[in-house]
Amino acid sequence: LIQVPIRVPPLSRSDLHGYLNLLFAEQRETDTNSFKALCDRVRAASSYDAISFHAENAEQLLGQPVSDELKADFVLAEQIAPVLALCAEGNPRQTKRFLNALVLRIDMATDRGVSLDRAPAAKLLLLEYFLPDLFRTLALAAAANDGVSEELAALEAEARREEGATVVKGHEEPPPTGTFTAQAGAMQATDRFRTWIRTEPMLGSVDLRPYIYFASERFALPIGVAQRLSPLAAQALRDLLGESEAAHTAAAERTMTLPLPEVTAIIGELAAKARQGRTNLGERNSPMHAMVKIANKRPEVGADVIAALLGMPVDMLPPGAAIQIASLAQNAALKESAVSALRRLAEQTQNKSLQTAAGERLKVLTSAPKGSRGR
Repeated sequence: LIQVPIRVPPLSRSDLHGYLNLLFAEQRETDTNSFKALCDRVRAASSYDAISFHAENAEQLLGQPVSDELKADFVLAEQIAPVLALCAEGNPRQTKRFLNALVLRIDMATDRGVSLDRAPAAKLLLLEYFLPDLFRTLALAAAANDGVSEELAALEAEARREEGATVVKGHEEPPPTGTFTAQAGAMQATDRFRTWIRTEPMLGSVDLRPYIYFASERFALPIGVAQRLSPLAAQALRDLLGESEAAHTAAAERTMTLPLPEVTAIIGELAAKARQGRTNLGERNSPMHAMVKIANKRPEVGADVIAALLGMPVDMLPPGAAIQIASLAQNAALKESAVSALRRLAEQTQNKSLQTAAGERLKVLTSAPKGSRGR
């Protein structure tokens, strides 16, 4: 047998929005022939740069009134499409898998007598699906605080202030310090997180426990992320989880050809392996070093790596973690996140050796270049 790879071009943001609307319509349409006919009409109505199927022309293309359920689907698609466009990089397969996971989770909850609001469920699943380590931190913190995250509420309020929106009274104070705030701070430089935090609905005052409950299986079985990887990404993950430093280097090189969602999933799996405490993170073949090697090849995930390290208990991190974080500052786009992370590690007192190492690297990064003089 001869296997020939077929590369599907990425969808633009408008394409992805239209495609998402079609996926919702497919779920609502029980007659296969009717849906195929709809696709033909959409194809004929679409221009070269956009899939034309949206709330305004849906009735015309459907040939019948739009149901209330599909109207609600269009609203949900409008909310999540911007984040999906950034996180899935226009990948139709990732988009369809995300939607299938959302529907499956809501159906699972319904079968158990739990009603999940689709909009919060979709927003949380976006975080879980594309920034798994950040989701894990949020879920654990919210579960320990009656399901509500004060850190998330403060970050949402800050994002709304930046947009000039009216902020709910009570959220004017600076964000409370915590692991989620630290990790989110490392991600602030990325469009993915900035778009997600601004996406409606706001979740800071929502009891997240029902949504977290149906994700708990993912915490117990980290392989859940790996199961949606392509064969090439799965092989890279296996090599990166191994003990060969040479295999780590080669696998990190191969991540340069992988889609961003798969690379962030790999980082999430490596972070989960690091948290298990079964390996010496100071060793050059450790999951921590593997994550940094990936970030050196794919700087756009450097913030994900920094956030993953900040999400680990500080007593697990070796002094070399400070050196690894500082090395990422060589990329100008990551310097602010690296400096912020080192400052946090230099301020903690549980791990003295890490505190010292972070302070030393912080001085190097924040000192004036040699030969410069103040005026």
